[in-house]
Amino acid sequence: TCNRDGDLKWYKVRVAYITLDEKTGKEKKTYVNSLIQSESTAAAEKDFNQIINNMIEYEVVGVSETPIMDVFFHEEEKEV
Repeated sequence: TCNRDGDLKWYKVRVAYITLDEKTGKEKKTYVNSLIQSESTAAAEKDFNQIINNMIEYEVVGVSETPIMDVFFHEEEKEV
């Protein structure tokens, strides 16, 4: 996620990661949803592209605004 001042909304970016099936030689798509905090749908897609930075072949299938207002990250407490 991008944490810039003024980012008010969370967007769902639906991505198809493209891999090659070694047995058949055909492309296989695996669909994944990611939450990106950004200013607009166009900015959310741009931010996602910057995060992935060509690590794997992918195609952005869709970007949509979510009703999510805030996200709280949770860490489990480690037992001592």
